[in-house]
Amino acid sequence: MTKQPNKLQSDLVAARAAIGEALTTWAVVEDDLCTTFVRALTAETNRPAVLAYFAIRSFEARLSAVNAAISGRYDLPKELHEEWESLSNKIRRKSKARNELAHCSLLSLNHRSDEVKIFPFFSMVEDFTPDPDEGKSSKVEENYKSLKIGDVAQRSESFGKLIKKIRAFNAKLPQRSLLAQPKNDLTINRAEPHPRL
Repeated sequence: MTKQPNKLQSDLVAARAAIGEALTTWAVVEDDLCTTFVRALTAETNRPAVLAYFAIRSFEARLSAVNAAISGRYDLPKELHEEWESLSNKIRRKSKARNELAHCSLLSLNHRSDEVKIFPFFSMVEDFTPDPDEGKSSKVEENYKSLKIGDVAQRSESFGKLIKKIRAFNAKLPQRSLLAQPKNDLTINRAEPHPRL
C-alpha cells in the first residue's frame, strides 16, 4: 500500500526538519570543540599549539591555519597583516617548488650514467618510456622541463632566504597570553541544543 500524498509530504517535511535539527546541534558540538581548542592553546607553554600545528597533515592546511590565526589577530597593525599576506603568497609558491623536488624523478637518458636529469614529477603530465633504440627520448627532453643540480641548489638557497623572512616576521609578531585576559573573553555565546537532546 502506498502512502497518501499528504502523509508523504508531511514525512518529507519532518525528515528535513530532523536533519536540520541534527546538523544545527552538530554545529554546537564544533563550537564547543573550538572553545576546547582555544583553551588548550592558552596554556602556559607553547607545547599544545606546536602539537596542534603538526597534527595538521598537509602543508596547505597548515598554511591556511596560520593564515587564519594571523587574520584573527585584530591587535596587529594593518601593515603587519599586509606583510603576512605577501609572505604567505611567497611561502605558497615556494612550497610548489619544494613539492617538485620531493616528488621528482631522476632519469638517466641516453643510457649514460653521466647524464642524469632531474624531472619534477608535477611537470610530467603523461607517461613516457624512453626508446632504447633511439638512444634518447626527444619527447621527454622536449616536453618536460628538467632541472640541473645548480637549479636545485638555487631553490635550496631561496628556501634559506624564506626562512630568514619568516623569522623576521615572527620577531615583529607580538605574543600575548590569553591567560592574562579576563575569563569572559573566552566565552562564546551560542544557542543551546534542542531540549530533547
